[in-house]
Amino acid sequence: MRLLPLRLCGGPVLTLLLGFLPTIQATAGTLTLHAGSYLLARVDTEINVRVNGVGGSFNPKDALGLEYDTAVARLSADYAFNDTHALQLSWYSIGSRGERVIDQDIDWPDDSGNIIGAGSGVRSDLRFRILRAGYRWTFHHDDKVTLALGAGVHVTEVSMGLEARVTSGGGTALYETRSASVTMPLPVIGIHLGYRITPRWDWQIDTDWFAMQIGDYRGGYLDSTVTFGYRLTPHFRIGMGLAANLLEVTRDDGTNRFDVRNNIDGGLLYLGYRF
Repeated sequence: MRLLPLRLCGGPVLTLLLGFLPTIQATAGTLTLHAGSYLLARVDTEINVRVNGVGGSFNPKDALGLEYDTAVARLSADYAFNDTHALQLSWYSIGSRGERVIDQDIDWPDDSGNIIGAGSGVRSDLRFRILRAGYRWTFHHDDKVTLALGAGVHVTEVSMGLEARVTSGGGTALYETRSASVTMPLPVIGIHLGYRITPRWDWQIDTDWFAMQIGDYRGGYLDSTVTFGYRLTPHFRIGMGLAANLLEVTRDDGTNRFDVRNNIDGGLLYLGYRF
């Protein structure tokens, strides 16, 4: 799946966000904290690396035997000034590690153009860190339905490292390393739909999206969640749901390139506390 290309800069989204903030009344707000687990059912990653114009693409799980975390912590906080205006913050990190003797070449060249050949023992590490901060404007709210729009900043950090044990022609073990990373702070827009089934039960749908290109960096992101929640007490809430995430991040200066495409599907379990 490819994200639709769109050139944006942070200015319009930041201007939109700051334009709403003066309308917020200075009243005592409500803070809600959520702590949960992201149960990963599928993680599909494709890496494309080029150094001095030479290189290729590979699937880290198939080529390197990476084992992804099956469950990761997902944390979030919401601060509602009133029924209309709120600030949001969320974070999670997904890691994977692997070690194997590879049976195919890894087209990740060093500065001299040497790739990692089949038969090398390789240790690898791949990590995604995602942080989102934003503002939500609720434009419709009644006893049953809540509709809201959001705008904010989404920061994605992707880092990968390899250590390969290569045996030279004379039988001497040599160690080669490769590493690459990219961090992209990007504007994000979103939409929220909530429906209260009963005074205690509800379901919610959230979708965030962005696509952007600035200089050597290009990125796209689509995140959708569907959750069902139950209010245990006026303060405590539990819930479960499904989440799907598509991420594309590229850093390309014309000579060197690091490109990541990542699809994640899984379930969510969470506990919330409202102060």
